[in-house]
Amino acid sequence: MPINRPNEFLFSYLVVSKIYTQFNMRTTIVLTTILQFLILSISNAQTGVAIYGLIKDKNTKTALPYVNVVLKTETDNSFVTGTVSTHS
Repeated sequence: MPINRPNEFLFSYLVVSKIYTQFNMRTTIVLTTILQFLILSISNAQTGVAIYGLIKDKNTKTALPYVNVVLKTETDNSFVTGTVSTHS
């Protein structure tokens, strides 16, 4: 029986090694998928919006300088941000 001992050890080692490799591959795949999802989520996040336009008088159609511009939400009309337009 001492002759079979190395073969049993080698077989046990191969089985454990295969299980560990499968577990390691699954873990790697799951972690890679999560990491890709997080990177895509962060890269697609919108950081800012710019609104461009010309503010004109209703009657004379001339540009109005230094007009207060306020951005409000559509649902409850609460203040989001505001600024003053330039002179041109």
